Amino acid sequence: DAALEPQLNDDFNQACELAFAPCREHFARLDAERQQNAEQKQQVIAQLAAAVAAEISGKDLDTLLNQAIKNWQATGPVEKSVYATLQPQYQQLLDQLRQMQKTGQQQHAQAKQDLIVTATTLTSQESTDNVAAQLKVLQQQWKQLGFAGRGLDQPLWTEFRAVCDAWFAKRDALREQQQQQQQQQYQLLDSELTQFEASVAETAEPSAVRQ
Repeated sequence: DAALEPQLNDDFNQACELAFAPCREHFARLDAERQQNAEQKQQVIAQLAAAVAAEISGKDLDTLLNQAIKNWQATGPVEKSVYATLQPQYQQLLDQLRQMQKTGQQQHAQAKQDLIVTATTLTSQESTDNVAAQLKVLQQQWKQLGFAGRGLDQPLWTEFRAVCDAWFAKRDALREQQQQQQQQQYQLLDSELTQFEASVAETAEPSAVRQ
């Protein structure tokens, strides 16, 4: 029996090795996945840091924030110690960019309010010279501005559009009225011309008879 003990031990160790081999492979795969997840989170952090340094704003900032949050949430789990290091960095940068976004939205809201005032002043003038062209310029400027914040951006656009639409509707109504007046004048002139021609013909007929 003593002679067989070493062999039995070797067999037992080999059996254990074979039994735990899938577990080792599984844990090694999990470690590799966690490492890859950590690298992906680090990439998100690097993108946020670059955005802060570049002081990006407007629609570019909105897009980056939305995508960065999605990318961070899409990454799988990482080691607790690694997460404890990465999460504060991510949150700090995210807070900075959100504050930049908030400041930008306030600026955009003010700029849009200024455009509304300009459009209102412009459309209140009696003269219509170049008003349409100037309103179109204001509309293009509006499109260039970024988001003004939830609960504010849509009401501002509704007010701005109402000012523009009201002026164009008034202009179109005035044009239609002018066209109708012109048409009435043409009809009156045509009627007077017909009557004149008839009267000329009537005065000419007796002379022709006398001849």
